[in-house]
Order: sequence, then structure tokens, then C-alpha cells
Amino acid sequence: MKMPHSPSRHWVVSVCWLAIWFAAGWPAAAQSTYARAGWQATLSTVSHGVRGTATILDENTYRVDNFHYDGFGITVYFYLGATDTRADFLQGLSTGPDLIGTPYNGGSITIDLPPGKTFDDYRAVSVWCTAAGVSFGSGTFMPYVRAGWQAPLSTVSHGVRGTVTLVDADTFRVDNFYYDGLGISVFFYLGATDLRASFSAGLAVGPQLLRSNPYVNESLTVHLPAGRTFTGYQAISVWCVGIGSSFGSGTFVSPRENWRKSHFTSSANSGNGADPLDFDKDGQANLLEYATRTDPRAPGASPWNPPVSMMLPGSVPALQFTFNYRPESRDIRYLVLASPDLATWTEIYRNDPRSGVVTRAGSLASQENPATQSVTLTEPAPSAGLPLFWRLAVEPVP
Repeated sequence: MKMPHSPSRHWVVSVCWLAIWFAAGWPAAAQSTYARAGWQATLSTVSHGVRGTATILDENTYRVDNFHYDGFGITVYFYLGATDTRADFLQGLSTGPDLIGTPYNGGSITIDLPPGKTFDDYRAVSVWCTAAGVSFGSGTFMPYVRAGWQAPLSTVSHGVRGTVTLVDADTFRVDNFYYDGLGISVFFYLGATDLRASFSAGLAVGPQLLRSNPYVNESLTVHLPAGRTFTGYQAISVWCVGIGSSFGSGTFVSPRENWRKSHFTSSANSGNGADPLDFDKDGQANLLEYATRTDPRAPGASPWNPPVSMMLPGSVPALQFTFNYRPESRDIRYLVLASPDLATWTEIYRNDPRSGVVTRAGSLASQENPATQSVTLTEPAPSAGLPLFWRLAVEPVP
């Protein structure tokens, strides 16, 4: 398959099979955070009033929020399936208690998978009637498109500062949070914009922040009220209801915009921070520097020393290709292509963060490690003496 590439939208590196003896290894793997934590599935309403949102908490736990079900089915469980299809739910995994006879009207349920089971083989969930072999409502787990977006809190009064990060569609985390705790009727408030008028008409979330001792470099996890999401909200404030004033606020921006702002002052895709510009003239465009976590203002690399490595591992002939990536970013995708002649390129790997889908060709295996923020691809060695070229391509996702 011929793979056209535009230099303004991609960064590529080709590595010859014959040259990999000189490549270095990569960092040892560390204990990882589960890659699908925070992925959500919105349950469709097919029958019995089913609706709600299922969120993966870790590799073998999920939570169903704002769950509605009239309780009238016979032998009904939450079932996991490889896809959101009847055939896969028929062959799927039963989880949690039998839901028969218990009506649910907006509550939450936390469910552990059976011992030894994880979400690695399952992408969908259903409220499934085993007696009839039908779904009362189902959905596919997907990464929240704004997961990882951040809002640095400004300091207006009472020593407020910190960074707010969106975890999923209805949860945020506040890190390095400071606040003296002395305001009256103070809450986190969401607003359509970072303006007083928006917060006055905004949404109060979490508990009141009044307490006798101050918040000093603390981390807080806050869930939105049942049924609410971040849709329509772009900003957050530590808001004093008593006087209608903000003690500190910020606007949520994507990881890529936040990265641009931290390195080039502006978050806009223009000027020194534009994706195709090579600001430090080290052979790596800004988009690649962002995607592979290198410094766009420090010329520490060159076209001949790219942020990837290739090597022959162990005694079994194989080729390994490793590169850094950003598991939290939903606005770029990573492609790896192979060619025997530098003329015809075939896509062998795709990591699409918007859908959360990773695809691989043939016998290629991959390990996406969010802890070390690296991807390692392993492919059996080609025939002796046959040159093999691989390319890493990075492109923005609208």
C-alpha cells in the first residue's frame, strides 16, 4: 500500500536493518498505570429504561454512574464483549450481581471483574438478559476526548494556585493545590468561559472548601454531579459564592496547546510554536518534539540521532523499534511504516488516540507503556541480507 506523507504534517525517520547494531536500548519498564483507565461507555436505551455511563477505573474494575433500570428483566447482568454486538455479548463475560428485581434510579455501582480477568480483551459493556439473549442497553468504551486537558489556576486571592486536569467526562483532579481555606461558601465552579458572568451562572462541583487548616500542595479528585459532564464548560474557578468573586481560575487547554504555551508563550499553532517549524534547528519539527517528548528549544538531537531506537534483542532473531509517546494526548496519532526499497511504504502500526484503537500488521507485536511513556514494536527478523526501512510518522488529529 502506497502511503503518501506531507512534510508539513508528519515527521518521519528511516532506519536501515543493517545499521541497527549501533542502536541503543531503552529505559527498563516500570510499573504502569492502566492505559484504559478513564475510558467510558455511554449505555444506549434499548428497553427497561436502561441508561448510564460506565467508566473503567483500573484493569479489572469499572463503575456505572447515573444508572437507570426498572429491574423487571429475568437473569440480567452487566456483560462485557469484545465489541458492541450480540454475537460478542453471547460469548462475553458476566460481571457483577444479578440485577433482577432491583430498580435503579440514578445511582452508582462499582464492579470488579472475575479473578484473572482484565479489560484487555473487552471493549464494550451491556445490560444483558441471559434468559432471552438480548441487550437492554449497551455501549463501547472510548477514551474521553478531553482527558488530559489542563487549567492552571491563577492566583487572585487567598493564596490559590494549582493545576486542574480533566480525568474523564465527569471527573477532574487538582494537583499542587494551595488555598488558605478562609473564604466563606467557597466551591470549585465550572464556567463556559473564564469570566465572572460565566461563573456566576456556572456549576458548583465538589464539597465546600471551608476548613480550619489551609490546603498546602494537596491533590483532590472531584466528581461532577450525577448526569453532568464537562460539555459546555471551558473554565474552572475557586469561587466564593458569598461575594460572587473568584479567588483563582483558569481555562482548560489541550496537552498540545499547554505544551506550546509553556515553551513558546502562545498556545496557538503559529509563529515559533507552529507544528512544522524546527525552532532549534535540530532536524525535528515542533510536532515531533511534542509527540516524542523532546525539548523544542534545545538542539540536543539531529536527523541522524532521532528519538527512536532499533536493536536485535536476545538470541531469537527479531527487530525491536522503540519510540517515546504521549498516552494522555488525544490530538495526535502515531504511525509506523515499513519498506524494502524506500519507494513503497506499508503501514504496520497505528495508534489512534481519538478512538483508543491500536492496530498492527501481521506478526508485529506492540507494547504501549504509559508509565515509561514509550512504545516498543517487535517483528521477526526479515531474510538475511534484505534491507528493511521503518518510518515513524506523527500527525495531528483535528
